[in-house]
Amino acid sequence: MKKIIKSLLIFLVGFFIIGTILGAIGSRNKKVEVNDNTEKETISENISVSSTPISNIEPTSEIQITRLPKPTDKPASISIKVTEKINNIISEKYTGFEITIWNKNSDLASEGQTPYEVVLNGSFNKPVVSSCDQAKKTSYYILETLYKDEEIKPTLSRILITIPSYLRVSLGAGDGKPMADQGNFSGPTNFWNIMESIGLKENESGEMRNRTWGSYLANCE
Repeated sequence: MKKIIKSLLIFLVGFFIIGTILGAIGSRNKKVEVNDNTEKETISENISVSSTPISNIEPTSEIQITRLPKPTDKPASISIKVTEKINNIISEKYTGFEITIWNKNSDLASEGQTPYEVVLNGSFNKPVVSSCDQAKKTSYYILETLYKDEEIKPTLSRILITIPSYLRVSLGAGDGKPMADQGNFSGPTNFWNIMESIGLKENESGEMRNRTWGSYLANCE
């Protein structure tokens, strides 16, 4: 009987020891597994990649592009005084004339004191023409040139030309401007035919813009 009890006690003690050992081993394995899982989760969090498609990612700031202005093809406009322009045209194209520009008060005009009376006198000492026909053509082309210029035309009251020994002619703006606008400057022959038809005599009466007349001097009579 005593041997049976002793064998039973030995068995129970052995069983307890084996159970304790197995429990310790199980706990350790569980702890290792937990640690392994925690490490895996940590690694997973550190290397995780966003699942958002690249095409849907919006930039945080826009790139500003500075565009240089295109160069203009238009040249800078250069204005010239009308009085200077009149002087330049006559001195370059019709040499030998003395040019005087008067304002409406019959004083020498400054720029802007419109309307202008433009008076051209040929030289006695150095004739600007050598025949009546040449005098008619020269006077006509001066009138046409000045009245057909779009900058000069609005500023005129009349143009008076004297070619010594040949002729004098006055064309008021009341006639000169419509002639330019309607294309009625039709050549020196036609112009002087009209002047002859209305009578060749000087007429300085009335408003300056209405003083249109012509007269022949000794070498054209």
